[in-house]
Amino acid sequence: MLLRFPLTPTPSPRKEGKGKTPLLSPSLLCNQQGCPGEGLSLASERGVGDAYGAPPLADFGSIVLWSASVTQNPGDLYPVLTLDWEARKPLPSTPFVHVFCNGALASQADGPPLGGLHPFDRWQPGERWADHRELHRLCSIEVGLYNASTGERYKAQLADGSTTDSVAVPLR
Repeated sequence: MLLRFPLTPTPSPRKEGKGKTPLLSPSLLCNQQGCPGEGLSLASERGVGDAYGAPPLADFGSIVLWSASVTQNPGDLYPVLTLDWEARKPLPSTPFVHVFCNGALASQADGPPLGGLHPFDRWQPGERWADHRELHRLCSIEVGLYNASTGERYKAQLADGSTTDSVAVPLR
C-alpha cells in the first residue's frame, strides 16, 4: 500500500453547501504524527463520462472504475497504480489488484479503498476518490471487486458492452 500523498486533495468542482460536507477530508485525518490516510486523493467529479466524455473503464453497477493508470516518478522505489473510483450507491465490496507474470499470480494489492479508511459501503452517491496502490512487480495487471464476506467477484460491464469479473489495466 502506498503511504504518501500531497496534503491538499486534487481540486474538485463539487459545490459544497448545506448538507454537502464531504464525509472524509484529509485535513480531518491528519494529526501531529502525520496523515494516516496517506495514499488518498480526491478525484475530480465529472458526472457521466470523464472530462473528455470517455466511458468508464468498468461499471460494476453501484461502483464505477473510471480509469486506472500506472506511474513511477523519479525517486519512487516501486510503480504506483491509481484507480479512479466513483460510487453510485454504497456497496459492500473490496477492490482486488492482481499482477500476473508469465501467466502466474506474482503479487497482489487487495484491500479496501483508501487504505481501509473509507470502504465502499460508506461511500455516498457521486463520491469519487483516487485510490493509490504500490506495485512490487509489473507484468499484466487485473483489477476488480469482490464481496469480502463471500469471496464472490462482482461483474462489470466494459465500454464494448461485454461483462467480466476482472479488468485488464493497460500498461503505458
